[in-house]
Amino acid sequence: MKQEVKKFELALGLKRGIVGVKFFFDKDEFDRGEARTVKGKMPYCVMVRKAMLGFDMKVTRKNSGCVGAENALGIEEVTEELMNGKLYRDKKFYIDIATSRDVIRSASRFDFRTYGIEIKPLEQFNTSPDVVLMVTNPYQAMRVMQSYAYTYGGDFSIKTVGNQAVCSECTANPYENNSINASFLCSGTRYNNRWGDDELMIGVPFNKFLGLSKAVNETLDTFESDEKKKIIEENTEQEDVDFDIKYSSAYFY
Repeated sequence: MKQEVKKFELALGLKRGIVGVKFFFDKDEFDRGEARTVKGKMPYCVMVRKAMLGFDMKVTRKNSGCVGAENALGIEEVTEELMNGKLYRDKKFYIDIATSRDVIRSASRFDFRTYGIEIKPLEQFNTSPDVVLMVTNPYQAMRVMQSYAYTYGGDFSIKTVGNQAVCSECTANPYENNSINASFLCSGTRYNNRWGDDELMIGVPFNKFLGLSKAVNETLDTFESDEKKKIIEENTEQEDVDFDIKYSSAYFY
């Protein structure tokens, strides 16, 4: 897994680490999780950000510091105030109740309860996680989408409204739909984590990640310019990673 993740990161030029997320449904599963147990509270997106820096953690509902993640990931029961549209209408997320309810109904959220969540760098997983999260710039996101379509076809859509970005749009959505999704992030996670203005996030089910990773390499010759290929080669000079790159092979030459 470590080699596969490193090759994926180098091929795309990712600046932040890739994170895996695994859900537990009872205490026995949670106790068997290999990550460290967290004692304090923090928003789910902050946990993801820390995992991108190399931290590992497993958390339960007592560690949650964000109502949005609680209702998206089955950590707590969804409140009536949320579902009837009043909460987001009153906070002026949306113009009226009808619009608020329309967005809420279309948002991805678990209709079951989770006991706990494991969040850590993807390469640290010895068992399969459920969802993989990565932060990209628009160019890198293009390459991810090209590679995903290369293997899995084009029967998928990107769903984002700029709210509950990490928990709902990038975690619950891929988990529920077994498909890739991207988010332009939301104001809350941008404030909490200081993501760059040019950064967005992509979530993909782990069962699609290895095929996606392979496709990034297989589409490199077709979609990357010679300038980009040279950068990839330079970035891999100090790494034990091999790319069989062909120059002047991009379709637009």
